[in-house]
Amino acid sequence: MQERVRDQVDRHPRVVATGVISGALVLSVVAVGLAIAVFIGAQQIGEASAVPSPSPNPSASQTTEASPSATSGEPNGTSPPLAFEAPNDILPPDSLVVVTVDALQLRAEPGLSAQVVGTAPIGEKFYALWGPVTRDGLDWYWLATNTIEAVLWAAAGSGGVPYLELVPPDCPTADPDLATLIDMTADWDRLACFGDHPLNVVGTYGCGGCGGTQAGTYEPFWLAAPVRTDYLWVEFGVGGTFHLHVAPDSGLAFPPEGSIVRVTGHFNDPASATCAVSVFDGEQVRAVDPRTADLYCREQFVVDAFEIIGSDPAFP
Repeated sequence: MQERVRDQVDRHPRVVATGVISGALVLSVVAVGLAIAVFIGAQQIGEASAVPSPSPNPSASQTTEASPSATSGEPNGTSPPLAFEAPNDILPPDSLVVVTVDALQLRAEPGLSAQVVGTAPIGEKFYALWGPVTRDGLDWYWLATNTIEAVLWAAAGSGGVPYLELVPPDCPTADPDLATLIDMTADWDRLACFGDHPLNVVGTYGCGGCGGTQAGTYEPFWLAAPVRTDYLWVEFGVGGTFHLHVAPDSGLAFPPEGSIVRVTGHFNDPASATCAVSVFDGEQVRAVDPRTADLYCREQFVVDAFEIIGSDPAFP
């Protein structure tokens, strides 16, 4: 059965592994390659199949990071109010973003001296896994393709001209079931759509023997720890998972693995205000931007109540 779960991770990298990748804010600049190998088994940065329109010129100045003459590839429609609005000065972790300029340069690392491994046309979409890292007067974000085939860096904008913008989430019109939550595009979308509104979902609880560790510091640990094994499945071993967090002072205990449970919980937990994340890059511990750490914690689902309603015969 562990092989069955591992196969699902390989076949569904975004829905099963994204929580570990984005939530982890896993790595500093130096350890990006290690993050890909350890957490998602993705192709290495710079592979031609992972980037659009390879750039013939590996050097670029701030004025040529992107062509500012283009406009956003997203329609300027009116969206309903969100339950949680994104700050104006940051792209939330694990948010879907769209390129709003022509020929946005994609780099192997943040910074104008880093190798250019490709360019992205207007309208190209990525997941902003984490950032910003400020170098050469620009804010840089760690981006992934929608299948997490590669991780690349790009500047978010310059001189008041945005290069990347958030894609408005497509929020459900009613309270979601577990399958809907799992299928939502990004962790950020769940926070934006539901805020701290209480939600009820039903699924099978358990991991079936998975686990792991990640170097760094994560506070509060119960909310910010990057390697999470408290999964909720629509069908155990099939498709994606949903990650649960329980506050140590809540008086709650996780149910026995294999239980079918009704879970009540929420995003945007108040404990997120104290969230702090640092990652180990092989040489020293480096702090993640506090705004990113705060939003990452707010994207986590915190349990208010468990109700065991059955036992899943498919669970090992």
